[in-house]
Amino acid sequence: SGKRLKARLKGIGIMRKSGHEHLSGSVVMPVMDLNGNPVQMYGRKITKGLRKGTPEHLYLEQPMAGVWNLTGVANQKEWILCECIIDALTLWCQGLRNVTCCFGKNTFTDDMWSVLRKIRPTKVIIAFDNDESGNKAAEKLAPKLARQGANVHRLKVPQGKDINEYVCLLAGKDKNAIPGILQG
Repeated sequence: SGKRLKARLKGIGIMRKSGHEHLSGSVVMPVMDLNGNPVQMYGRKITKGLRKGTPEHLYLEQPMAGVWNLTGVANQKEWILCECIIDALTLWCQGLRNVTCCFGKNTFTDDMWSVLRKIRPTKVIIAFDNDESGNKAAEKLAPKLARQGANVHRLKVPQGKDINEYVCLLAGKDKNAIPGILQG
């Protein structure tokens, strides 16, 4: 029945207690657990004229779990690690399939640690934005990744640049330039 469906949607966080959709006006991407089940959803607002203070990036209000693009990093010895799904998706669209992401600069999930320990990539390229918060987060995460046996590199982009913006700019000029920024 409709009441049961609404109760279920509220229970998993898709619908707020107010009856509004939590991810309304967003492109929504699922995040899967290690068994391929959806455990989280990411929404990126695409509507114009949002109220001041409305976040552009949303997750369901439940613990962060899962790994975005698990099939892309499974059994890969080189990973590209972005700070969010949109950045990772931008690289994926440029043909780089061995990309995954944190869920914000400081959210590397337990599931991600589990996959990292199982696969033991030999190289992880941290592709966070080249801004103060991205650099601090990369500096904090790099030694933790190295302790798991990964040779850690930092993606080099111009100061203050967002990965998504920079990769889109490069792709518009020379699609072959994208692999070059990953050398490090």
